[in-house]
Amino acid sequence: MLWLRSALKNASEIVKVVDPDGTLRYASPAFEKVLGYDSAETVGTMNVLDHVHPDDLPRVLEATERALAEESVVSNVAEYRFRHADGSWRWVESVGTYLLDDPQVRGIVVNVRDVTGRREAEEAAREGERRLASVISNAHAYAYRCLNEPGWPNEYASDYALELTGYPPEDLLVGGKVQLGDLIVEEDRQRVWDGVQEAIAEGRGFELRYAIRRSDGRIRHVREYGQGVYGEGGEVVALEGLVYDITEHREAEERLREAEERLRGLADAAFEGLLIADGGVILEANRALTEMFGYALAEPVGRSALEFVVPEHRDLARRKIASGSEDPYDLVGVRKDGTRIDLEVRGRAYSYRGRSVRVTAVRDVTERKAAEEALREAEERYRTLVERIPAVTFVDRAEGSEEPVYVSPQVEGMLGYAPEEWMAGRLWRERLHPEDRERVLRSDERFDRDGEPVDEEYRLLAKDGRAVWVREETVLVRGEGGEPLFVQGILTDITERKDAERALRESEERFRGTFEDAPIGVALVGLPSSSPEADRRYLRVNPALCEMLGYSEEELLSMTTPT
Repeated sequence: MLWLRSALKNASEIVKVVDPDGTLRYASPAFEKVLGYDSAETVGTMNVLDHVHPDDLPRVLEATERALAEESVVSNVAEYRFRHADGSWRWVESVGTYLLDDPQVRGIVVNVRDVTGRREAEEAAREGERRLASVISNAHAYAYRCLNEPGWPNEYASDYALELTGYPPEDLLVGGKVQLGDLIVEEDRQRVWDGVQEAIAEGRGFELRYAIRRSDGRIRHVREYGQGVYGEGGEVVALEGLVYDITEHREAEERLREAEERLRGLADAAFEGLLIADGGVILEANRALTEMFGYALAEPVGRSALEFVVPEHRDLARRKIASGSEDPYDLVGVRKDGTRIDLEVRGRAYSYRGRSVRVTAVRDVTERKAAEEALREAEERYRTLVERIPAVTFVDRAEGSEEPVYVSPQVEGMLGYAPEEWMAGRLWRERLHPEDRERVLRSDERFDRDGEPVDEEYRLLAKDGRAVWVREETVLVRGEGGEPLFVQGILTDITERKDAERALRESEERFRGTFEDAPIGVALVGLPSSSPEADRRYLRVNPALCEMLGYSEEELLSMTTPT
């Protein structure tokens, strides 16, 4: 029996004998090693039922009562929590053999082993499964395990299947009403099958986009991430993965694509060049820009914007970009063929596809620069001349902006305004005489529209309020190619002439009144000439003479005088 005692002493499994009421009658040395109780102190005094967890005790008592009710030797197995000597709870598995009728035992032999580690592992596994189930439930994704065969019959389908496909998960399982593969739209089925088989053959996972038709007929766009499950021999036993509904994302992408196409259309229809650059590298350029520089539409993309600027102006462009300036500035660009081009440039920061970029508008101002140079040359050439003539000369821009470029000093003598004052205030329209304004502005509109020369007489109000009669003679100066360069005109003071004409009219009116109202006959006859008959012809007669001679005015004017 020494070997038996040795086995009991070194065994990790507890052997104990208890009475039917739970009193401990024997405990092997493992009792202390596993549960921390000294056998010498507990045998005969401990009731093991007092140390069973209250939640588990009813189940243990029920099993004991069933065994006691049997008339033969029986055994039962139970798992429950037993209080350790330190107060903690340990899970134990016990096998009780009821030997109450055995005269050598007359009790219950209980073999007990600690299964706390196993139970904790099982609980951890269950908790992991619960967390995984929670994640899958809240992931808004259809989790599946399916067979790698046509139709993809599912061995597992998560609850999200109902929201995604309109079918409950059980309908998609092997032997169910429908297979996932049947929901894939016809035009995508072969591509999906080929993509999965290729990934499996290469031993990698797969990512696919395709469309499915729900039970209600609606189309949903999905993205699937999956991989093969391989057996010990390397064969594919199943596929596992997740399927996400990306319909809203797909629709947003489509709306974005349509919006970008519309914006591209608008950008390409613009007359000024437009480019988008990130860190100075061109991301997009419109048709006007590429045509301006002589490139094909896609050629500028990926190149530095500074390549299109002459070397001596690149530092200027860098400073403007670095400072984030939004003010327009001039620089010189270089076309693909190496020719130079005068540019007006204006940029600003913009958010484009999730990153901060700079959008720049570019205008070709070569013709404008040429016109301005022509203006300067014309101004220098004619300045001395025009400042000597007794009239006001002026030069305006050709764009119809009414912004004066030059007005000669004579304007001060004519209207009382210094040249700088006249130009800065753009006073011509403001100082038109109210009675002449409508007529003169109509003439100005015709000039802007047709470019026909202007020859008008009208009044301007001087600074002191005087009305000054002027004659305006204006022409549109064009370049060799017929393009408008600038407007040139002369204002001549005709106030004295107008005053003389008015005085003459008043004199004539006074003479006419005296001649017509005279109480005696009065006639005007021809002056001496080479024709004697013409010398005696009546030129004008008053009413008194007609009455005196008895002829009408018409009759007398066709007659000659008798002397």
